[in-house]
Amino acid sequence: MIQTRKIFSVIAFVGSFLLLVPEAVLGQGETTSAIVGTVSDQTGAAIPNATVTIIQIETQMKRSATTDDSGRFNFAQLKPGSYSVKAEADGFESQQNPAVSSGLGQKQTVDFTLKIAESRQTL
Repeated sequence: MIQTRKIFSVIAFVGSFLLLVPEAVLGQGETTSAIVGTVSDQTGAAIPNATVTIIQIETQMKRSATTDDSGRFNFAQLKPGSYSVKAEADGFESQQNPAVSSGLGQKQTVDFTLKIAESRQTL
């Protein structure tokens, strides 16, 4: 009888420990964030090869990416915080969003619609 109680106590202890382990692992979760989006023109057409630059406000860390054929960009593995995001493309006026907040474990979407640049010819 005493032997059975010891075995039951050990099983109960191990079982309760195993129930707590997933909670500890899940508690760690995401440690980064992401900023994604698209760059298009005023007609809604994608602008491939546009340059998108992000600057983290607190550290002035700067990263750039080029949009794909569908005008999409993706900055993954970012430190959560405030960013300035700028899109530029040849023949278009650049556009900037100076206050993008990217939270822990979140994917923030920032879309840009660029206007065609005015030509400045002098005669």
